[in-house]
Amino acid sequence: YATDGGQVFLDSGAYTAFETGSDINWDMVFDTYRDIIENVSLENRGNLHVVAPDIVGRHDLTVDLLRELGPRLQEIIDQGVNIIFPVQKGGHGTLSGNWADITNEFEGMEKQIIGIPFKRKAWSQQEVLDLLEAKKSDQQRIHLLAGGPTKVEELVEEAVKISPEWADKITGDALPGTISKRKRGAKESPSLRSILHYTLPESVVSILEKGYETSRDPIHGTGGLEAGPKSGKAAAGEVLYFTTDADRWGTA
Repeated sequence: YATDGGQVFLDSGAYTAFETGSDINWDMVFDTYRDIIENVSLENRGNLHVVAPDIVGRHDLTVDLLRELGPRLQEIIDQGVNIIFPVQKGGHGTLSGNWADITNEFEGMEKQIIGIPFKRKAWSQQEVLDLLEAKKSDQQRIHLLAGGPTKVEELVEEAVKISPEWADKITGDALPGTISKRKRGAKESPSLRSILHYTLPESVVSILEKGYETSRDPIHGTGGLEAGPKSGKAAAGEVLYFTTDADRWGTA
């Protein structure tokens, strides 16, 4: 899917695990990431987005966790995959300061994505705008985590007043992609639908091993909220999410 141009987001399930006190098998998580990455052509690995693990509202513990997993995350960066690094509250007390703590842990961070919590333990709109003002010269990519469509679109409307170029740099869980055409007044293309899949690592491996054989029913079919099996299939241009974390992504 990613090799054909689809955007794939991979989440470790850390949010739910930490909230419930469950253990995480990091070997299994990163083995799954490795299997997926190896099955995507090098020139298309920019279509993969891995959400770095974090601990909500605890910047200090998040940085400790990133240090623990640092070599594995650096390997992913070096393979051309995007990593969204959530920046939690705490520490220096500022979004810019806490992001600086994270960038000091890895190489090649200028190409990675600043993940900004925008729902639980969220940074305020003004705090995000202060960061965008400070970074308007280099304009690193921003991803707003679980803010909902209204909050995300309101933020983007203010961001483009700082610089129109931010319209191409900001994405959010509530948006299928950047919204530069809408904000710049250009003709809009048809809206994309975000297809959300809750899955386990072994299911991801099965998909990679067996491929998307059109004669079989999909392992995870698309469909609405109604009960019963889902048999729809993702179409070209749709966004496919793989996650084990229903609490974090289920309402995005």
